[in-house]
Amino acid sequence: EEEEHSASADSIPPPPTLQAEIRRRIAEDIGYGIRDTWIDPIDFAEEEALTNLEGVNTRVTELAAVQDQDTQDIYGGHLATALGEIRALQAREQARAGTPEGAGSST
Repeated sequence: EEEEHSASADSIPPPPTLQAEIRRRIAEDIGYGIRDTWIDPIDFAEEEALTNLEGVNTRVTELAAVQDQDTQDIYGGHLATALGEIRALQAREQARAGTPEGAGSST
């Protein structure tokens, strides 16, 4: 009778939470050198979220640098164009007034 009681107690599975904990913590050798390891989806999701966040931060930083360079190029181009137009107007005005080139210029 004790053997029957002992056998039935051994066949009772542990509670579900205990089974989950066992799966989470133990890597079991299932043969052929293959190891069965439990990967917690929550840990994976957190790592994936961090990887995605790092990727987004990197991309935002790159876009900010490109935008800054584009802004400098645009304003630099406008400045050069405006300066060229000013010099052309000064030269035309000096030619019309008959003053020698560079005599009335402060640049």
